[in-house]
Amino acid sequence: MPYDELGTLALLAHIPQEAVRDNPDVVAVSALAERPEDLETLDAYCSTGSLRRAADLLHLH
Repeated sequence: MPYDELGTLALLAHIPQEAVRDNPDVVAVSALAERPEDLETLDAYCSTGSLRRAADLLHLH
């Protein structure tokens, strides 16, 4: 996605890296990179906004 299409998300690019690096939420999401299936689950949840729909999308029960 081009930078100029990011809208308000582009503001995140201006946050100092050292401020982001120590944020507990950022640390937790970064740890997901070690387990791609967890990142896929998070993506499904964020895309659907529902645990039930995410489970259906991922064929999990």
